[in-house]
Amino acid sequence: MRPLNDSPAPKDLGAATICVFFNPRAGTANRIEDLRDALAADSRVVLHELGSDDDLGRLAGEAGATQDVVAVAGGDGTVHAAANGRVAARARATLAVLPLGTGNDFCRTMAVPLDSIEALALLRTGRSRAVDAVKLGGDRTGFMVNAATGGFSGRVAADVTPDLKAFWGPLAYLRGAVGTVTDPPRYRLTVRFDDGAPKSFDALNVVVANARTAGGGPGRADREPGGRSPGCGHRPDRGST
Repeated sequence: MRPLNDSPAPKDLGAATICVFFNPRAGTANRIEDLRDALAADSRVVLHELGSDDDLGRLAGEAGATQDVVAVAGGDGTVHAAANGRVAARARATLAVLPLGTGNDFCRTMAVPLDSIEALALLRTGRSRAVDAVKLGGDRTGFMVNAATGGFSGRVAADVTPDLKAFWGPLAYLRGAVGTVTDPPRYRLTVRFDDGAPKSFDALNVVVANARTAGGGPGRADREPGGRSPGCGHRPDRGST
């Protein structure tokens, strides 16, 4: 694990130069017009709308070399892409988030206002803090800053379409679970924690979290995203469960 923001002390963002990337396809991107208007009067801000073919990770990494703050307006998927680009480029810029997503779990964990206009004020008055970036291995490498899930929740996420997100908002994941629960997946896992002995079991779902919420719902209120101690939990398979 390494800190996403590895500055020795929190930075005052009051005089920072800011590059804002926004995802027009995020869960609540219809609010981007209000956000555009709020950003237009700030001479420090460069606003970049992401196209469908844009590589946000690469763009965020490049911007991090020249800007004090790289901000992303979008959901947790947007945060994930930008954080991976920021870490891979070893950029020193602070990563900020303006919530326009469905669950906005990262913002909930970091106590960022879920109203993007209110969150915008933190770009002027807020201070940075360190967040752990947890390295993932295996077939898909990269970093997570909020949560990594597998099994049932992965199936649910795949079933949640943009239309469901737009109509149901944070309840979209609960709605998406309705179809999946009738045919739940079952996985045989072998897990080892630190230097302990491997343990094997059947599981419905596995979550590794460095966060306080997942899927826009309740989670671990005591989880500290900069505490170097992510939590891991699993839902055992009960046959008929």
